[in-house]
Formats: sequence, C-alpha cells, structure tokens
Amino acid sequence: MPEILRRLLLPPVFADDAEKTQQARLLYTVVLLTSGVLLLVLLTLPFSDRVLPGLAVLIPLLAMGIVALALMRVGYVRPVAHAFVGFLWLATTVVVIMSGGISSSATEGYIVAIAAAGLLSGIATMAVLAGLSLMAALVIFGIESWGLLPAPWLTAAGLGGLSITLINTLLVTGLLYLALNNLRRALAHAHQNEQRLADSNRELQAIRDSLAEQVTERTRVAEEARTRAETMHQALQAQVWQVTGLAQLSDVMRGEQELPALTAGILRHLCRYVEAPTGLLYLLEDETLVLAAAYAGQGWAEQTRFRLGEGALGQVAVERRPRLLAVAEPPLTVISSFGEIALTHVVLFPLLDDERLVGVLELGRLAAFTDHQMQFLMQALERAAIAITIAQGRARINALLEETQRQAEELQAQEEELRAANEELTAQAESLRALYARARGEEG
Repeated sequence: MPEILRRLLLPPVFADDAEKTQQARLLYTVVLLTSGVLLLVLLTLPFSDRVLPGLAVLIPLLAMGIVALALMRVGYVRPVAHAFVGFLWLATTVVVIMSGGISSSATEGYIVAIAAAGLLSGIATMAVLAGLSLMAALVIFGIESWGLLPAPWLTAAGLGGLSITLINTLLVTGLLYLALNNLRRALAHAHQNEQRLADSNRELQAIRDSLAEQVTERTRVAEEARTRAETMHQALQAQVWQVTGLAQLSDVMRGEQELPALTAGILRHLCRYVEAPTGLLYLLEDETLVLAAAYAGQGWAEQTRFRLGEGALGQVAVERRPRLLAVAEPPLTVISSFGEIALTHVVLFPLLDDERLVGVLELGRLAAFTDHQMQFLMQALERAAIAITIAQGRARINALLEETQRQAEELQAQEEELRAANEELTAQAESLRALYARARGEEG
C-alpha cells in the first residue's frame, strides 16, 4: 500500500519526451497543491455554517484533481493543463456568484486562475484567461448592479471568508513558489547550458586548432610531396631527354662514315639538341688541335689550329676538364638573317677516349647551359670520342692499305720491268753465244 501511494504521489515520467515530463511534473505539483489546500479547507467545513455549499464547491474541485492525476498518467498532459485551468477559472466564477458578487473575497480566485494559466499553459493562455476574468467581473458587476444576482449561498464573513482567503493565499503562494522555482531552475539550466556551450566552444576551438594544425601539416606534406614529384618528374624528363639525345647521336654515328662527315654530323646534332647556335670541333693531330668541323662558326673561328696549352682551347686539352667561359666585350657574334646575334655563354669540352685526348668541342649559346645539358654533353662526347677514334683508326688502316696496294703495284711494275730486262739480256746472251760459236767454227 505505501508503494502504491508513493507511486501515486510521484509525477509521471515520459522517457521519450523530456519537455512533456517537465510539464507533467509542474502540473502534478500544482494539482497536488490545490488538492492539499482544498483538503485543508474541507477539514474546516464542520466548523462552518455553510457546510453543504462548501461541499458543493470543494468536492468537484477535488474530483477534478483526481481525474487530472489519472489522465496525466496516460499521457494527456497538455489537455489536462488546459482543462484544469479552465475548470479552476469556472469554479472561481461560480464561487464569486455564490459568495455575493464582485465585492466578495472569492474574486481573488481569478488571480489564482490567471497565475495557474501562466504557469501551466503559457503566456497566451494567461492573457486569454485574464481577458475572460475581466469580462466575467464586468458581467457579474452589471448583474449585481441591476439586482439580478441570486442570494449568496456562501458567506464571505467569518470562517467562510477565512477559508476563501486561506485557499487563495496558499494557492497564490504555492504558484509563486513554483514559478520562482521554475525560474531559478531555468536560470540554472541556462547557466549550465552557457557553461556547456563555453566548454563546447573551447573544445571546438581546440578541435579547430587541431584541424588547422593537421591541415597545415598535411598541406606541408602535400607540398613536399608535390615538390618531390615535380623534382622526380623533372629528373625523369631530363633523363628521358638525355637518353633520347644519346640514341639520336648513335643513329648519327651509325655506319662506316668518313671522318669529315662523322664530325660534321656529331657537331650538328649536339648544337641542335642543346640549342647552341654555333659550335666548333677540333681534333688532335700530332700534338696540334686542328679544326675538323664547324656549325655556323666560320665567322668567328679566326684560328683553325691550336698547340696544346695555347689559349683557352689548348688549356682545356691539357687539363682535360670542361670549362665555361664568360664572353668578354666585345661579345662573340653569330650572323643570322636578322643580323649579328651576341653569344653570352661558351663551353669547352675535351673529347676523351679512355683518358686519351681525341679533340676539343666548343659550343656557344645565348643563355647559360643547364646541368642536364652539361651532363648530356659529357655522356655524348664519350661516345663521340670512341666513334671518332674508330673512324680515325679505320682511316689509318685504309691509308695503310692504299699505301700497301700502291707499293705492291710499284713492285709488280718493277718486276715486269726486270723480267723484260732479263728476257732482253737472255736474248743478247743467246746472240753472243751464237756469234761466239760461229767465230770458232770459222777459225777451225
């Protein structure tokens, strides 16, 4: 039994609707407060001279409270709130009429009804109920003024007046307490929400800072990856460019070419591939560098022979290391259809075949040589030096073969001459022998 009573005295809880649970708790408290006050007044009725009229008012109100508590249990919270406020206002109106009119202390019940409406149903309902209370007061006042109001059933004097005042005072006090308590809870809840919002903002700020750091870090990593990819791509492009140039150079040097054609083809390909508008190729002959091929360079190739160590070109041959030259004033120029074009960068490269000097390459450009161009030239000239050495060896062999053939032809011609002379001498000896024999025969 105590458990059932405790459950009846506890407000209902709606797990899926927190707002509805809060409204049900508030309405439950108001109904219990009203019912408790009415029970106190009910206990005072035996000492009143108007027991039956008091019961006629109190019993419907208590019944309404019990019905309201039951309906709230099954979820009718908002309708019960509206119905309870309306019934409270209606009961107040009836009590005012039964108490003798607008001058009765029962009119204070309108204040209780309006306060309950504001607390339970909201500002809009409170405004409507305030308007209805004003209209009801005016109507009751008019009826009272015209003398149409029935004789009072409840007296506002003595214990009856005290009961009405007690009811209104307790209800107003309870409603004000509930309103202030709700306000305090709302402020505390707002403060908690503000604190949670501040904590959330701090967490969001920390998350944003962390995300910003992550974005910055990932941007840096992505930028580094992009830079590495670009570097690798450029390196790959340079490698492909070098391999392509070397393959094309191999095509240029293919076959048994004469040395002038070979050197001219090598120089032409190198100048075109590194975008050098002019170039000269010198080959080593008897400790002297001799001009073997020129690409648009006849206009400034004033000297066609250099001794080892003579000038920058001869010094490169001695040191056997590449050398970049800064063109002095007046600059070297190349003649084109637009006139003379000044060269700004000149490079000298030794041609080496297994540390053996083969020659020197001289190229002129309008812009600086890039690193991959210099690397390409070093690799290309290694192959060119080998091809030139082979061509020179083949030329020497061909020259030796020609010399040998010429000497053989000369020996054959001399042999023919000696044979003819021998035949002539043999004939002369035969003639002398015959003459000698004839002479002896005559003597005998």
